[in-house]
Amino acid sequence: MSSLLTSPLVDLDTGAVIAHPAVVDPSGVLRATPLPMVLELPIGVVLPGAGALAPLHEALRRAGRHPREAILLLTGTCREQDRPLLKVGIDGLRSSGYLLGFAGMGVAGPSLDLVAGAAPYLLALDPEVVARIPGDHRATAVARAVVTLARGIGAHVMAPGVEREQQAAVMRGLGVRLAHGPLLAPGPDGKVRVPLPITDEPPASAMLGPPRPGAAAARRDAARRGQGGGGGGRLRP
Repeated sequence: MSSLLTSPLVDLDTGAVIAHPAVVDPSGVLRATPLPMVLELPIGVVLPGAGALAPLHEALRRAGRHPREAILLLTGTCREQDRPLLKVGIDGLRSSGYLLGFAGMGVAGPSLDLVAGAAPYLLALDPEVVARIPGDHRATAVARAVVTLARGIGAHVMAPGVEREQQAAVMRGLGVRLAHGPLLAPGPDGKVRVPLPITDEPPASAMLGPPRPGAAAARRDAARRGQGGGGGGRLRP
């Protein structure tokens, strides 16, 4: 049991802290936090059944927390023959009150049909995908695909390891609302500051990969034509 988070989980729209990484002290005891905790749990731990999960339940109990105050991100893959066992394990965790998700989406996570069938609460992009954004339009395409899947199954998407404002801007443009990383770590005063959206260039330009020849000129011509109108469109926040 460990935590994928190294800093608070932040809502990119509101700047609010949504959850904290789970902290285990040197004696192996889970320390309580005032907000929900995010924990990583290998899929292999879920497969053996309820008995293998007893240490997790006990750790939460000792920390004075309820399962509904913990988000479990399942890591790794699952073999086809183990899917029934995983379903039983997920159903048991969900009935206990845990919020469930999958980590490593886009690189090392489970198959998409397994994810869709599990109806998770949260999907965490693989940190490698986030690290390659915005410079690699292929990574942006992968992130967009995960966002599309999440929308289709009613899940949230988290971007881990956000380091640069450009990454946060692309995540916003894709519709990713939750993120954590060095950029969003608390400052010396303990407050989290979320960068304002970048307004000098539409996020879509970062999402769609290399520009087409003549695209910049076309945008300038369109802007000049638009200036002749009477109303003038208002920028959306």
